[in-house]
Amino acid sequence: MIWKRQCAGLQPASAPDRLIVMGKPLFRSICVVALSISLALPAFSNAKRKESCTITADIVSQAVFARMAGQTPDQAKAALRADGSGITGIYKATIPTLVDMVYGFEESTLGQGVIDEYEKQCLSF
Repeated sequence: MIWKRQCAGLQPASAPDRLIVMGKPLFRSICVVALSISLALPAFSNAKRKESCTITADIVSQAVFARMAGQTPDQAKAALRADGSGITGIYKATIPTLVDMVYGFEESTLGQGVIDEYEKQCLSF
């Protein structure tokens, strides 16, 4: 799969992948986090993997919108950990990593593209 090869260090193929975040290509940052999350969670069937990636992409989405609304990383983490957030069980453990990833990106790169790219990378592992 092309994304796995790109995550392994080959050059990204498309212009959005050339965005730089903290000195690294944006898509590589997403690859590293998606791989870390996928390794931290138990082995899943394809249906469970899809469910896991959907839930963690929702966390990324909420973090993106929290940042765009001016919240600090700590405020975003607290809101995501709150009982009413809808995030439960093992997924609460992914909140700090995912929020830190989002807050590590340049603000100009935030939006639906980051969320979609995260989910795509998550599903590829």
